[in-house]
Amino acid sequence: MDSILVQDYIYKIWHDENTALYFQEVILTMEEDSHTITYQAILSFLELMWINCLETKGPGGAVQPTFNMFADGSIIDNNHTWSNIRTYLANRSYHSSRLGQGRAVIAPNHCGLCHSTDHPKGMCPFPMIDGWKGPRKGPPPPSQKKGTNLRPSGRTFPDAHH
Repeated sequence: MDSILVQDYIYKIWHDENTALYFQEVILTMEEDSHTITYQAILSFLELMWINCLETKGPGGAVQPTFNMFADGSIIDNNHTWSNIRTYLANRSYHSSRLGQGRAVIAPNHCGLCHSTDHPKGMCPFPMIDGWKGPRKGPPPPSQKKGTNLRPSGRTFPDAHH
C-alpha cells in the first residue's frame, strides 16, 4: 500500500466538513483576539501532516503495513487545545472501501533500544548506524536471560580428591 495514497485519504478526512465544524468550535472557545492566529495555526498544522510506512507483519507473517501519521503539534501553542485536537483526530473513523479500516493509535510502539514511539524494537534503525553506543538488537547475553542466575549459590562442595 502506498504512503501517498494513505496520506491523501487522511488529508481528506482532516479537511472534511465534520473536521471543519470541529475546528470552528475550537476557535470559538478561544479569546476573540486569538481567533485569527488560532485559525492560521490549525491550517498550518493540517498542511504539514506526513506519513511514514512501516513494513510490519501480522499473524503468520502476512504483510500488514503500519502507517505512522506525524504532525507538528508545537504549531498549536495552547496545550489544552492541542490535546483536544489530537484526541478528536485520533477518534475519527478512518475507513475506506479502497483502503480498508484504519485505526488511529497514539504512540502505538515503544522501541526498547532508542525509546522512540514510531517503531517497534525489531525495526530500530539505530543499531545499524556506525558509532551507535546504545543496546544492540537480538537476544540478551546468556547472563541476562530471564531465569538465569549466575551468582554463586553459597553452597560449597567437598573436594572429592582429599
